Amino acid sequence: MVSDLGLGMLLFLAGLEIDVGGLRGPLGRLAGRAFGISVLLGLACGYAFSLAGVHGKPVFLAVVLTSTSAGLLLPLLKDAGLHRAPFGQLVLAGAALAEVVPVMMLSLLFSATSSTSAGRVSSLVALLAVLAAIGLALGRVRNLAALDRLLDRLEDHSAQLRLRAALTLTLAFAVLAERFGFASILGAFAAGLLVRTIDLTGRTPHPQFQVKLEGIGFGFLIPVFFIATGVQFDVRALVSNSAALAEVPLFLLALLVVRAVPRWPTRV
Repeated sequence: MVSDLGLGMLLFLAGLEIDVGGLRGPLGRLAGRAFGISVLLGLACGYAFSLAGVHGKPVFLAVVLTSTSAGLLLPLLKDAGLHRAPFGQLVLAGAALAEVVPVMMLSLLFSATSSTSAGRVSSLVALLAVLAAIGLALGRVRNLAALDRLLDRLEDHSAQLRLRAALTLTLAFAVLAERFGFASILGAFAAGLLVRTIDLTGRTPHPQFQVKLEGIGFGFLIPVFFIATGVQFDVRALVSNSAALAEVPLFLLALLVVRAVPRWPTRV
């Protein structure tokens, strides 16, 4: 359970770092164009693997090859001091697309929660509508001057109202995503984007708010997720299958092609 909370916190912090306003300009178009090229290359590699006899559907292999973890890139960019720079924002925007879109595609095309494609699409539309409605309502409430003064007054006391509200919103969005049949990380990432929009953009944020969130995430929850992931990785199953072991370099090469080649035609 703590590991799942760590994964959600990782995606929440990734969403928190993305400048939503900046994505409407050339940066967003650049990231979208690069991801589109990655999808085409992923489909080509998926069909190539399928023709070569590798088990797995071509579209599934393409989704796997185009996926990228924005949460894994975030600590690297933060430690290098690049998460606020245009380069870091471009990397995070591209990684966010490659995180959210593949998870949505897996839920739409390969999920057992709904028997028809129409049912999955309608569930996705309903989820996005609910999240958008909650976001609009919270945005209006957040603009109240009295609430702003209350949050600032309680932020440095034991109430920690702003921090608790952000964590509650993350958990609520994650549960909503699961209820609609999608991965909880979609809701956590959406919560990060929402908090960034209504509490960190266009106003003077509390200087310790984001520091406290990162302390909870990187100091406690996120390390548990990485430890649990390492414990669950079955190395024996990999090394005992010589065919699977031989395919590892091929998949690494395909990942390099799918994720690195789009850099050249889309660079500024």
